[in-house]
Amino acid sequence: MFSGLLYLFGLASLRRLQAATARADRLKARADDLAERLETARQNTERWKQKNQETEARLTTAAKETDRWKQKHAGHLAKLSQLKRAERLTELAREHLLALETKLDVIEGAITVLDRRTRGPITAPDPTAPEQADASHE
Repeated sequence: MFSGLLYLFGLASLRRLQAATARADRLKARADDLAERLETARQNTERWKQKNQETEARLTTAAKETDRWKQKHAGHLAKLSQLKRAERLTELAREHLLALETKLDVIEGAITVLDRRTRGPITAPDPTAPEQADASHE
């Protein structure tokens, strides 16, 4: 009844006041803890944002470097392709040259045989002609 009378005037009992104060203190401590955790989370968020920006900058730099190396690599590949083509043409030219040398050797051999056959009867001494025999010995 006494608490009802106090309630009527907008007052509370000491026990209720202490309980409300204790509850307010607990809620205030919890609010402070949550505020501290929120500040820590904000700091972590800022730190991660900064790391993300640094990573993006490094990624952009790496992408540019990759493109530069790709272009350089493409140039080297083009030169390598040209060198391979030149090597194939050189090998083909060597094969043609070897074939021509072989043909020339065969032709030279044929000319030598033909020359021997045609000169043999002309330069051979005729036993019936004594003056030609004497001239060939001199």
